[in-house]
Amino acid sequence: MARPPVVVRRRQRPRWQVPPSLPSRPDPLYPLKIKIVLDLGLLEKVRREGWGGLTSAESGRVGGLMTKRLKGARQALRLRPGPARGMAGDAVNDMRAQTK
Repeated sequence: MARPPVVVRRRQRPRWQVPPSLPSRPDPLYPLKIKIVLDLGLLEKVRREGWGGLTSAESGRVGGLMTKRLKGARQALRLRPGPARGMAGDAVNDMRAQTK
């Protein structure tokens, strides 16, 4: 009786060892991230060791400041005066009322 062929499976690498794929498009928040890292004085460390060289506290600080600045920018846009802003919302609500 013939033996079935032996199938040798290659062991997959853990997720943290898999090299990241290149993004299909540039990250729009990357310039903000670099500016915050520069403000914190961590840019040289990032250049030397990469993003993985930051401690969790440093990464959290960068992410927290990014969130804070984005939230401030979002609120500034919301509070900006302009006549078209209210009209656009009214037009959308009028269209929704007509379709019901």
